[in-house]
Amino acid sequence: MRTTLRNFFRKSFFISFLSLFVTTTTNAIEALPVKIIATEIIPNFNSITNSETGTTLKHSFTGSNPISTADNERILTGSELDIEELEEYEALKLEYTIGHVDCHGGNNGYATANVRGGMAPYTYQWSNGATTQTITNLVAGTYTLVVKDVNGKRRSCRLKIKEPAKLAHKILKLSDASAAGASDGSARVTVSGGAKPYSYAWDNGETTATATELNAGRHRVTITDNNGCTKQCYIQINEPNPPVEEVCDGVDNNGDGQVDEGFADTDGDGISDCVD
Repeated sequence: MRTTLRNFFRKSFFISFLSLFVTTTTNAIEALPVKIIATEIIPNFNSITNSETGTTLKHSFTGSNPISTADNERILTGSELDIEELEEYEALKLEYTIGHVDCHGGNNGYATANVRGGMAPYTYQWSNGATTQTITNLVAGTYTLVVKDVNGKRRSCRLKIKEPAKLAHKILKLSDASAAGASDGSARVTVSGGAKPYSYAWDNGETTATATELNAGRHRVTITDNNGCTKQCYIQINEPNPPVEEVCDGVDNNGDGQVDEGFADTDGDGISDCVD
C-alpha cells in the first residue's frame, strides 16, 4: 500500500518477520536521517528498512524500556505496529560565532559552534584539542572544527581569530614652562593602532591629546583605546633658570677680569658698586 505524505503520517502496519518494509512517496523515508516514533513498545524492534534503497532508518520509541526482551511473542506474523510520526531531519549544518582578541598579544578570543539539522547529540573536535561547543581564552590565529552527529554525519569549518595592531604613540613637546614655577608648558601625543577612539589622562588632570598646563618636571599620559587597552608615555618639561641676584652695580671694568679697587656704594642705592 503506497501513501503520499509530506512529513507526517499515521498508519498501522502488519509485520510478517523482523524487518518492516515501508513504502511511501514522501521525501522523509528516503532522506537520512529520519526519526520514527512508535505509539507502542515493540520489544527488540531496532530498525525500519527502506524497501527501495535498502537503507536502514534509525528510530526512537516513546514510553519506557523500548528494548525489553519480555513478550517477544508479540513480534509474530500479523503483529501490528502503529507508526505515529515520520519526521524528516534537516541536513547537518554548521555555523559559528567568534569574538576577536581585544588587545594586541591578548588571549580573550572565543568561538562557538552553532549546529542545526542532523540528529543530536553532536560531538565537537577543535584543532586546539577542545571538545566543547564553545572555546575561550583564544589568542589570534586560525582554528578548525569538526562536528559529527549521532549518525556520523560530519561538517567542518575553519575560522580566524584576529587581534588589533599594537597600540603605538609619539609624544612631542610643544613648549617648556615660560618661567620658573609657571604651569604653561605644553605637549601633544599622537596614537596609532589599537581600536579608535582613544582617551587621554595626563598626570595633571588634562584629558585631551594636547596638554597645555604643564609645570617643569617629568609628566605622564595614559592612553586608552576603545577596547580598554592602555599605553603610558612620558615627557620632560623644563623651565628657565631663575634670575641671578644682583650683587654689585656700576661696574667699571678695564677688561682684566679683576676687581682692583674694592666695593663701595657710591650711588647710595644700597648695592655695592664694583670699582675697577
